[in-house]
Amino acid sequence: MSILDISKNCMYDFYYNTIKEKYEEKFKFYMDTDSLFMEIKTEDFYADMKSMINEFDTSDYPKNNPYNIPLINKKVLGKFKDELGSKIMEEFIGLRSKLYAYKVFETEKETKKYITSSVYDCTVEDVEYTSYLVVVITLPW
Repeated sequence: MSILDISKNCMYDFYYNTIKEKYEEKFKFYMDTDSLFMEIKTEDFYADMKSMINEFDTSDYPKNNPYNIPLINKKVLGKFKDELGSKIMEEFIGLRSKLYAYKVFETEKETKKYITSSVYDCTVEDVEYTSYLVVVITLPW
């Protein structure tokens, strides 16, 4: 079994035995090769996260984070890591594996991260990603 198979099994297990069980139909998700993006409708996700803290690597959270999440499981295999380190994702657009963008809410500025296919070897900087997606979709693949 390859590392990607093991990763996929961990993500499916987390999805079916933790997220789907807890939130029923109150969530949407996008799964990439090694990533799982979720939009979950709940009163307080960080309070929920504390109840399942053993599933997460929270070592990149700020020491005095506003959610009082403990910093645990640093680099433990099989744990889910919040790649944004407790920042809030405001917007997400995903078309296919390795072709997605997200915008992070911050008090002083917005951060945008763009992931594009290496086949096109291009970067998107100040262009609106939604406009770029229209261009990509119309290309004859």
